[in-house]
Amino acid sequence: MKIGTRIVPAFALLVAAVSVASLIAVGSLESGVREVGQFHGPALRHIQAIEAHVKDAVEESLAYVVSGLESEKQGFIEWADGFD
Repeated sequence: MKIGTRIVPAFALLVAAVSVASLIAVGSLESGVREVGQFHGPALRHIQAIEAHVKDAVEESLAYVVSGLESEKQGFIEWADGFD
């Protein structure tokens, strides 16, 4: 029996085994990523809301510093009083 007739089926079997193993691994990784996304979703939305409030605070506070207008200062104080 020639060596080529043994090597080709061996490589075909190896390719099939690696393909099946990779499909199984990708399936389990995708389900894990989906679970992590569902778990962290609410926390991410809270963090984004906090980030928006912080950016508003910086904008309001810098508006007074840059312009020097008393109305900007009063606007920031009113905004800060309503900040939760």
